[in-house]
Amino acid sequence: NPEKRSEIEELGVNVIARDVSRESIDDLPTDFDIVFHQLVILYESDVDPQKTVDVNTYFTGRLIDHCRDMGHLVMASTGGVYRASLDYDKETDAPGPVGWYATSKLGMEHLGTYLCQKHEIPAVILRYYWPYGKEQGRVTRMMKSIVKGEKIQISSTQEDRYQPIHITDLSYLTMRALMVTSQDVPVYNMAGPEEVT
Repeated sequence: NPEKRSEIEELGVNVIARDVSRESIDDLPTDFDIVFHQLVILYESDVDPQKTVDVNTYFTGRLIDHCRDMGHLVMASTGGVYRASLDYDKETDAPGPVGWYATSKLGMEHLGTYLCQKHEIPAVILRYYWPYGKEQGRVTRMMKSIVKGEKIQISSTQEDRYQPIHITDLSYLTMRALMVTSQDVPVYNMAGPEEVT
């Protein structure tokens, strides 16, 4: 988004745009103090599973290898790595991802953990649950569909339940996660305080 890019650059941010599914990062700096790894293919993850795995999983390996001198790494994952359940997920619950998006993010967690421990990089994995904002997120898309009188997709086997968290709150908590990075690479669920159906 050129308008957003200009806005960010006016704040003094150096923006480097890359299509990491096709372009190398070998010419980028390697000495970052902090890396927030938020890259993901989400909505079209089942269209091209190989590209999804390459971007959501393998790119994490390329990123960590390239920036192995970084100070801290915060990796974004998803609550979708857990098995379908009506109970709240705990970080210690067994995974059971469904679909290429969640499966590739679980792969990212394992690869990222291994490489962070190998390179002694303090890191943390954050499993996001239903982030939303004015323009993004499943909850926002559903609300827009309802306003337009369009059908929305719900589960036929269980009640859809969400713990949405606003992107502003999630951004704040993501930055605060720097306080808990460790070479043991802890995992934290990131969700809103209320459950909605």
